[in-house]
Amino acid sequence: MENAFQEIFDKGYCIVQNAFDGHEIAKMRREVLDNLHLMSNTRRAKAAFHIAGFHRSLDLEHLHLKVSGNRHLLNAMKAIYDQGSVIALGLTDITVNRSQPWHTDLLRGKYAKFLDMDTCWNVSNHPCLKALVYLQDGESLKVIPGSHLNQIDLSSDANVVPQDEARVERVRATAGDIILMDIRLIHRGATDEQMEAKTLDNDAKILISTVFGEKCVFRRIRPPIPTTSGHLFRGIRPPVTRCREAACFGYQS
Repeated sequence: MENAFQEIFDKGYCIVQNAFDGHEIAKMRREVLDNLHLMSNTRRAKAAFHIAGFHRSLDLEHLHLKVSGNRHLLNAMKAIYDQGSVIALGLTDITVNRSQPWHTDLLRGKYAKFLDMDTCWNVSNHPCLKALVYLQDGESLKVIPGSHLNQIDLSSDANVVPQDEARVERVRATAGDIILMDIRLIHRGATDEQMEAKTLDNDAKILISTVFGEKCVFRRIRPPIPTTSGHLFRGIRPPVTRCREAACFGYQS
C-alpha cells in the first residue's frame, strides 16, 4: 500500500484489495442476513435494510472488530497517517440492497451549521476516512475524483450533483476489497431502480462501513448535534477536536 497516501490525497479514495478471503466473506454475509431483524427499511426497495451504529449491537459488534483489526487495512492506514495514532470514530453502518444518491459524508442541510470550512478543509489535517467493506463484487459506487479538495456548499445535496458526467468515475470492487474514502469525497451508490431488483439471497448487496480519524484531544460542546439516521445512539454529543474528526460526527446516511 505504498501508494495509498498519494491516492487518498489526489483522488480521495484507494482500494485495499483482498482484505478478506472467500471464507470470511461468506461468514460475514450469513451473519448480516441472520440479523435483518435489527435493521430498518429506509428506502423504496422492499429488500433494503440499514442499521447505523451496529458496533453497539451485541449481535454485530464482532463484525466491526473484524474490519478495524484487519491487517491489510491497518497497513494502509499506517501509510496514510504516517504512523500517527488512529481511532475508530464510532460511525458505523451496515446496508443491504440500499440505494444512495449523490452526497458527501459531511454534515449537510440544516446540520451543516455545526461545521466550519477550516474544520473540513484545513490542509494541515489528516482526513477522516470511511472504510467500505464489500461482501460481493460491485461497481455501483461512483465518485468525482479530487472533489474532496474543493470547498462545497453543504446546504443541500443538490449542490454536489455533477453537471459534467465526464468527471464521474465508476469504482469497481471485488468481494473482500475495502475501499478507503475521504469522507469529503462526492460519491453515490446504486439507484432505487437498481436496488428494487435485488433480493435477500445470493445477490443481496451488503456493505459494512466504519470511519477512522486521528486521535486528538477531546472537549465537549453544546448543544448535541441531531442526526437523521433514526438510530438511538446517533443523537450524541460530539467532541470538537484539533483535526477533522468533528467533521464527520452525526453525518447523514
